[in-house]
Amino acid sequence: MDYYNVANRFLWLYSLSVSFAIVVMVINFPYQQKRERLYGAVFSIPLIGYFMNGLLLTPGLRIEHVYWMAETLLVAALMLIYLEVIRKNTNPLFLLVMAAISSIIVFWSANRFVAEYIGLVDHRRALWFLWIPFIITAVKMRSKKEVFNRFHYGLLMLVLAYTVQFFQGSLYVPEVSLLLKILGYSLVLTHFSSTMEKEIKSIQSLTENYQRRLKKTADHAAKKRESEIIRSHQRILENARKDGLTGAFNRISIMDFIDNQIRQNDGSSFTILMFDIDKFKKINDEYGHVKGDIALKTLSSITLSVIREYDYLGRYGGDEFIVLLPKLNLAESRLVADRLLEKVSSTKDPHFTISIGIAVFPEDGETVMELIQKADQGLYRSKEKGGNSVSHYEVF
Repeated sequence: MDYYNVANRFLWLYSLSVSFAIVVMVINFPYQQKRERLYGAVFSIPLIGYFMNGLLLTPGLRIEHVYWMAETLLVAALMLIYLEVIRKNTNPLFLLVMAAISSIIVFWSANRFVAEYIGLVDHRRALWFLWIPFIITAVKMRSKKEVFNRFHYGLLMLVLAYTVQFFQGSLYVPEVSLLLKILGYSLVLTHFSSTMEKEIKSIQSLTENYQRRLKKTADHAAKKRESEIIRSHQRILENARKDGLTGAFNRISIMDFIDNQIRQNDGSSFTILMFDIDKFKKINDEYGHVKGDIALKTLSSITLSVIREYDYLGRYGGDEFIVLLPKLNLAESRLVADRLLEKVSSTKDPHFTISIGIAVFPEDGETVMELIQKADQGLYRSKEKGGNSVSHYEVF
């Protein structure tokens, strides 16, 4: 008898602990699947029953009665959830509270009003209270082609624990019943634990993926921002080196390019063209400075269309421009100058022409100022010819 009481108390403590653990999982881990949380919520039924029994709030009910009532109500509630009598969109915490309140009412009422009658009931004959909900659930699962998992096998063990009591006179029946109940609760607990673990891993995986995407997005945004800053700085530097009206390089920049060409020269010659608009003052006086600005911009645009991509156009001052032509000799640069004269002479609104002077490195000078001076002399000779021409200061 003492052994039987100890075994029952152990089962009471173990069942209470498992029920408590499952209820805690439902409360603290809201990311589990909705139906799993509903299943876990109704474990507040045995939790309340065992707790009330432990606090001696149901003195009229023996521990065996509490087990039978709690587990019968549990299986019935699980069946209602599976059959969607209790709908999937039910809040698990609401169901937990309602199941707990209902359990308090049921166990208190049973202790208060029908305890003496429950003691007379042969629970072996009331097995249909357990088997019918379980069989209905199993048939429904079969029709949906769902497979049993540890949760369902755990419930089966609880039902079998009462079934073996039909063989009450046989040896070891109490021990087998006890082991089946412990096994049943253990399977149910491991099911919820593994489900929770899977959900946690899934959340961790989603979190890691989100963090990776966030980092990738942040890195991309940082690189994009860095690229924009670099481009912005480049534009600022480019604008600082260029003439605002014509888009050509300014005086300092074109002189720097010529100086770099001299210092980095590999022994090959290069030329510069210096040119301005013939009678530019007359254009400003007769048509206004707006037309004069249009003429300057038109001249810059035409020049850029004639020269190569790696040649340099700079506005030297006023209406004077300089073009740096790397790796071209005097004859080759004259061809470029002739094409430029031809294109400019066809301009309209306003119509204008230009005069061009050519200087060659190193024959005409070995410094920037020497080359510009010789090109300016060639420009002066073109003016003396009446404009719209190209000249070298001494060759042609």
